[in-house]
Amino acid sequence: MNCNGAIRSQLGKPIPQTFDALGRRFVVFGQKMNGRFDLPKTVNSLKSFANERPVFVLLLALMATLCAIPILAFVCFVVATLGFTFMGFIFVEGTLLTVGTFLLSGVLFFVGFLALVFSAFVAVTWFVVNKAFGALSSASDRLSVRNRSKQPVANGLYHND
Repeated sequence: MNCNGAIRSQLGKPIPQTFDALGRRFVVFGQKMNGRFDLPKTVNSLKSFANERPVFVLLLALMATLCAIPILAFVCFVVATLGFTFMGFIFVEGTLLTVGTFLLSGVLFFVGFLALVFSAFVAVTWFVVNKAFGALSSASDRLSVRNRSKQPVANGLYHND
């Protein structure tokens, strides 16, 4: 796409101009074929041949139709095979993606649960250790005040006396 918004083809021309050029080529090709084979004259001669020999033309059309049936059946078989192959691929891929999604979800939930349990364990341990350390510090401070108060200062006298 260029600055003024026109979409360009591979040749660098805007797409409508490319289609116009392609249409002109078809017209020129048709004129060349008409000039080379003189199509109106050929069509008129084929019509007169069909009027002169209708049974032969009928058998020729019947043979062409009957020869086209196996070709048409083969083309239908190829298209159906490609369609079923594509649908089978989609089903297999969908199944694999579904199984993979379930496995990944299970693993992620398990890892998330383990992370939650570990985090809870760490938090509870920290809380308990913090409280225990606070209680031991408080008890240690009380014991050290008592022991200081029971120590003799001089000549058998104590702090509390």
